[in-house]
Amino acid sequence: MLRERLRSETKTTLGGLHGSSRSLLASLLFASQNESLIAVSGTEKDARDFYRDCRVFSNQTDVLHYPAWDILTADFFAIQKEIELTRLKAISALLSNQPCLMITSLPALAQKIIPHRVFTGYTKTLSLGDMTDRDNLAQKLLSGGYKKKPWSKKEAISAPGETSSTFIPPMRRTLSA
Repeated sequence: MLRERLRSETKTTLGGLHGSSRSLLASLLFASQNESLIAVSGTEKDARDFYRDCRVFSNQTDVLHYPAWDILTADFFAIQKEIELTRLKAISALLSNQPCLMITSLPALAQKIIPHRVFTGYTKTLSLGDMTDRDNLAQKLLSGGYKKKPWSKKEAISAPGETSSTFIPPMRRTLSA
């Protein structure tokens, strides 16, 4: 009955749920359908707790957290890398139409998100054993804001006659400047 009520156009409000019972209900609703479900909490702390509980009740690979940027942390640059990767994983799952239970907060939704066109334009999946044109990949990285920097002689491993390069992400480039 609840699932049909949620599929209807009418607004549904649930009350009286406490503690982990909300996470259990969200996990059961997600398991009973073949589409994504997004749960939004008022604060980032509530979203993290809800995410942790949902991972207990659900298949852990299907539960994703879309965190807010934590701009008040003491160690801004170390934590932001992890948050950036978590946000990209969540966006990637939504854009691939892979059903998931996504947990987020109002502060995270209020922050800027990379546009769909830009995200899909720069996404390239590479797997072990794949053959890809190195020059095309290098050009795509450069056009995305990466900076080409030659490796030192003792770090370089390349075939005879080739030069090795490393690409520094745009964020890291601004940090070193």
